[in-house]
Amino acid sequence: MMQNSEVYEWKFFDSYVRATLGLGSGGSHPVLDAVAQDLFTGALQRRDSMGNPVKPCHLPSDLSKSFLLPSEVNARPKMSAWRLSWDPEIEVGLTAQEEYEQYGWKGALKLEEARLRTSLRSSFR
Repeated sequence: MMQNSEVYEWKFFDSYVRATLGLGSGGSHPVLDAVAQDLFTGALQRRDSMGNPVKPCHLPSDLSKSFLLPSEVNARPKMSAWRLSWDPEIEVGLTAQEEYEQYGWKGALKLEEARLRTSLRSSFR
């Protein structure tokens, strides 16, 4: 695996975009479409679960088997156009109490601040 770089499944990126932009569970969005197109064309490196590069997608069903590096996804022009920054560490899905227990009150406060900044940035788009 790559040093200090974790890869995440497509579904985590998809859920981040849908939650941040207030989308439903179905349908399409320009950010999702642009990143998917980049995976199909090879403009965005598709990876396996270990973080190793693999060939671009050939079928739409390959997308669900794709793994992504957040830093590479955040470098896409569409992400900056929509003022999005994907940080899967923030969206672990812990409750407020679990965040407090795991990170302390300062860490939990910083996580909440990051979530609020992301939602505010996307609302001023």
